Amino acid sequence: MLLTILDQSFRYSNDINSIENCLKQVEEILEKNELYLSVMKVDEVEVYQEFQEYLIEHIASVKTINVEVQTLKQVMDESVISLQSYLDGALLEIKKLADEFYQGAGKESWNKLNQLLEALLWISQTIETVQNKQVYQNASDYKAIAASLREEFANLECALTDQDMVLTGDIIKYEIIAILDQLLGIVTTTIDNEVARHDLS
Repeated sequence: MLLTILDQSFRYSNDINSIENCLKQVEEILEKNELYLSVMKVDEVEVYQEFQEYLIEHIASVKTINVEVQTLKQVMDESVISLQSYLDGALLEIKKLADEFYQGAGKESWNKLNQLLEALLWISQTIETVQNKQVYQNASDYKAIAASLREEFANLECALTDQDMVLTGDIIKYEIIAILDQLLGIVTTTIDNEVARHDLS
């Protein structure tokens, strides 16, 4: 099998031991050039995760492995665009969820709340990465948002532990939505000023 990355080619035999060497080679090149793996095209099939498992499963037939890479800036651009897309779609639904907790949350409301909690964790991780990587001029704007989100996430956990549905609704409606609205403004500013959308596939 032929590995191609950054105009370099490496040939490996089609056996399981070679897979580890191949992936190690990819990792070393990415690290040396400060790049990130975007997609691994294995015989033109796009693989985005679990590379080793995919290669092991198809080891007998793999002919080519083409690795496409991204810069840190490209990775961050994709992250903030994903963040904006999520917030654009989710804010209205989150407002509805707050109202459901005032009226007595049913099973569907609890499912939506679990999805919101997972989303808040993803949002927190994303904005902390954006802040820490210092790729954008307004990266420091994300710091206060990250702190506020952590605080309200903890308050929400306390309200849920106490089974206080009204407080849960209040935190979602008056705190979390306000933070997410503010975050949407910051993300939109970042995108408008510093993200080249046409460069993203």
